[in-house]
Amino acid sequence: MTGELAKQARALTGAGRAAQALALTTGPAASPAAGADLLMAHAAALKAQGRLAEALPFSRRAVEREPGNRIGWYNYAATLGDLDYGDACVDALHKAMALGLDRPEVHLVMARALTTLKRYDEAEQAFEAVLARDPHHAAGHRDLAQLVWMRTGDAAGALARLEAAMTGGPQDAELPGSPFEERCQAVEGDQERADEAEQPQRPEQDLEGAHRPCAGHQC
Repeated sequence: MTGELAKQARALTGAGRAAQALALTTGPAASPAAGADLLMAHAAALKAQGRLAEALPFSRRAVEREPGNRIGWYNYAATLGDLDYGDACVDALHKAMALGLDRPEVHLVMARALTTLKRYDEAEQAFEAVLARDPHHAAGHRDLAQLVWMRTGDAAGALARLEAAMTGGPQDAELPGSPFEERCQAVEGDQERADEAEQPQRPEQDLEGAHRPCAGHQC
């Protein structure tokens, strides 16, 4: 029952009807027995309304409820990143990666969090990891060029690097949403298909970010 409710809520959030999604999830998500899928769907609806601080406890409860859920850890990390909790974001991403989540968007969130923490060498490595997995990732090229510019002061060099990458044909990777959340849904969609192939039935997980956030499946 709660799985179907989470699925409905995600569909509503994805259709731009987050208020209706919250009408479905608010009561059930408050229950101590709420499952991870429902908690993530509720968090995604809150985030769609810009209520990030309110969404965070539900994302945290989701991973406490299901600590082996890599999508849950990614969603939690995305929310932490949006709220500028850089260290906690990095820690949560490491947990998602340890569980096998290895998508360009995951490394992009990592790179941005490391940048905010002024861990620039690691941030540059994370941006390179984005591009190693997707050489045409527009946001990865753009953000790496910005980091190079910031570190070197060489605007011309950074721009030349970006223009060279664009000549190679990077696709527009920008999706609606906050800087951290916007990738969750794309990650979520790919990972959900992989997970469905691995197990006959799995809780509706959201990559808030995640992406399309991270809509109902949470970036």
